[in-house]
Amino acid sequence: AAPLLRGVSRGEPYDCGLYGSSNSESELPVLPCEGTGWTYVLRQLGAGLALWVVGAALCLAASGPWRALCAQLPGSHPPLLVQRWVGTRHRAPVNRGLQVAVEWIQLMGSSYAVYLWIAQTYRRGVGLSWVWHRTANACALALVLPAIFRCVKFGFSVKHFACSVSVLVDCLTLPALLLMGSPHELDDLDLHLVEKWAYMSWLTLAYLRVWSQYTAFRALMDLEVLETWVSDFAQQIIRMLLEVCSVIFVIAGTMFVLEGLGDIQGFTDSFAEAGMGGISFFQMVYFSCITISTVGYGDYSPSTVLSRIFIIFALVGGVTFFGIVSSQIYELHVDEASGKGRFVPKKKEKDEEDCDRGHVLIIGGGASSGRAITLEYLLQALCLKKHPIAPEIVILSQTECSDEVRELLRSEMCGRLRISFLVGSPLDEADMARVRVNASALVLVVPDFQTTNSMAEDLANVMIANVLKRRHPGVNFQLTLVSMLSWTTALRAGVSGYNAY
Repeated sequence: AAPLLRGVSRGEPYDCGLYGSSNSESELPVLPCEGTGWTYVLRQLGAGLALWVVGAALCLAASGPWRALCAQLPGSHPPLLVQRWVGTRHRAPVNRGLQVAVEWIQLMGSSYAVYLWIAQTYRRGVGLSWVWHRTANACALALVLPAIFRCVKFGFSVKHFACSVSVLVDCLTLPALLLMGSPHELDDLDLHLVEKWAYMSWLTLAYLRVWSQYTAFRALMDLEVLETWVSDFAQQIIRMLLEVCSVIFVIAGTMFVLEGLGDIQGFTDSFAEAGMGGISFFQMVYFSCITISTVGYGDYSPSTVLSRIFIIFALVGGVTFFGIVSSQIYELHVDEASGKGRFVPKKKEKDEEDCDRGHVLIIGGGASSGRAITLEYLLQALCLKKHPIAPEIVILSQTECSDEVRELLRSEMCGRLRISFLVGSPLDEADMARVRVNASALVLVVPDFQTTNSMAEDLANVMIANVLKRRHPGVNFQLTLVSMLSWTTALRAGVSGYNAY
């Protein structure tokens, strides 16, 4: 094999398909093509899993000392250097220079990794100079920086590390990029030793970095870095194109790997010959899905009279069924987007377990007016600067979300908070159950301060507070009044002076 490998290193052409097929078996350079087998790909998956386990263990070991360090500092904040350059889960850094640099590294490094993977699928590991491989190694080292940045930003949270898609992509792609080698290096190495290493495989999972490429671009958009060169409209177009390309690249890359490697030994299908070709239960499931979804590849078609009659009714019924299910899914999405869903609190992180706050519910004219000034003031107050963890916030409005409020909820400040916007009436018991009023830590009944009729606005909010007190006596609430003249009215309605101001 050594003379053949030297020929490869000199760039001499040869035929190397996905399975290492060649016109002449005696001239077959087997080693570079063996890197496309399931054994090598499973080694990469094993290396990624091992890296994931090691990373989770390191986060678990570092999270305790990190929380202890933060607890010793004023306000339980992270060190000033971290606050200035990295930030926390719920708060952006004071200086965004490092975060911008990290996202640019993520974007450019992931783009190069995807480009290199596409080039390798055509060259099949042959003809790429050592420069390509060394730059891939350097790219992997550079992409470690964004991973470390995220770990510090999230306080070495094991849950974030274990459940983050970005972390999973890093674990599956960085080992292969870091250990990628070149056929030029094979001349002086022991063949048995070289065969063991993952860098012998040119077929990697680096195409998954298209997800990291997309998330980095979204982060740069949120940081408003691209506004100097690209307009908002162009940014949204690029974002949508990246979304589409990410889905297409992941599907295309996965199909290339699965079809190129073939079936795993012991995981193959058994066929029985029939008029429509080789059939099996799994093959018929595949045929049914393709037929009912109206894709129709044409690789299978019924051959008997009874099966053709059956498939006519199955096609009509299946298309109708899929149409009904699709419309139901769309209606659920519309209801959720229009605020008709239900508030589901998120699970607390380990560093939030000592925080005995539930969610904050905002109701009243200030939530239903469609104007953002009152909500903006409240959200700024609820995002406590002296505490790194902000409560979950639920806004119950009697009207649909206006463009002004929607723009506020998309702002950077609200992006750091966990806000749910629901549509309903605070006088409706079912709507109050949707927002889990009994589990709330505080209910704020806020008025519309821009109203032209302050007395009517206060009377409406007093009635809401009175109903809230009678139906949910254990709930802590605060009633805000526009006019001091409404104070007496609130007291007569049964609202305590400690709950109204």
